[in-house]
Formats: sequence, C-alpha cells, structure tokens
Amino acid sequence: ALANNTLPDVIVSGAGSTWSYGVTINHNNEYLSNSAVREAIHLATDRNEMSKKGFYGLWQPNNHYHMDGSIWAKPDAKSPDHNPALAEKILDEAGYTKGSDGWRFELGLLLEPKTSGRAQMNLLKPQLEAIGIKINELIHERATFRTLRKAAEFDLIITPARYGVSPNEGYYNQFHTEGTRNYGGFSNAEYDTLIEDVQTV
Repeated sequence: ALANNTLPDVIVSGAGSTWSYGVTINHNNEYLSNSAVREAIHLATDRNEMSKKGFYGLWQPNNHYHMDGSIWAKPDAKSPDHNPALAEKILDEAGYTKGSDGWRFELGLLLEPKTSGRAQMNLLKPQLEAIGIKINELIHERATFRTLRKAAEFDLIITPARYGVSPNEGYYNQFHTEGTRNYGGFSNAEYDTLIEDVQTV
C-alpha cells in the first residue's frame, strides 16, 4: 500500500541510498571476458522492468556509482537503452550463434535465497534467455554464498553494490584492481590510474 500511495494521510518520500541491487559479472569467465558479451547482456537487461516489477518502482535504475546529489554526479551520462535485438546482433557478430537447441552458451547465476535476489533473478533470467543465453540458478545460503563470492567462483552474481558521495566508495571499491568489493575481477591499468588521481582532487 505504501508503495502505491494508497494509504490516506500518508506521504511517501524517497532518500538517496548508499547501496544498490546489482548483477556482478566475472571478467575471468571465458564468455564474459569478451566485452561484446558484456555489452549484449547489458542491452538485454530491462532495468526499468526490474525496477517496476521487482521493486514497485521505488528502486530506480542507476547510471552511476555514487549517491544522488554527489558533486561527482553527471546527470547526462546514461546507460544504453534496453535493446534485445541489438544484443542478439552483437552476439551473432562476435561468433556466439545459437545452436540447434536455441542456446548460444550457458552461465550460472549465483544468489542468496532473499526476496530481493529472487525478484531480480525471476526477471533477469527470462531476459537473458530470450537472446539465447541459458541461465542456471545457483541459490546458496549466506555462508556458502559469501565464500563463493570471495573466491570468484561464479559467472554472474546478484549482490549489493555499495557507493557513497565520493568516487572512492563506488568507483574504487567496486572496480579498481585492488577494490575491496571488486568481486568480478575487473582490472584495467588506465582505469586504476584515473581513480587513483581522482582521490587526490
């Protein structure tokens, strides 16, 4: 009722969060190490549908790794629109064509048995399978989940992403080679240098 503003005399307001629900990609996976595959997955993911159906529209898609209102915000920087047709074209051109069974390849999706994670999985799985990527659900309780996450023993993982008002919170911790929450193993020397330079500003 709160989500739909149907309670009389109750005003619902939002506040910036330092956390977001996200899907982390393992950059060392044989398929996901290819930037074309990562681009296709992004294009196939309908974040607006996920927000509306999974979180009642209250958790809006985010294009940044910092809080709203941060001095590092760049409002005109946006992610590409949902475009599954383009995603399929990119995969075809990259050599990942569909087999006789309709699949290009398969990936495991690791998550905890939480309502938020299941909501994302229930929406993300059909979106990716629609472009020919078979998704295997790997649901584990917290201790096992965290062990697998720390060891990077996953293809895709639904795990919270933390960010704050400074670039160090999100851009460093999530993506710097030495980032504490860089579970996907992203590593790029040029990116690391840029983030290190920003920390001195």
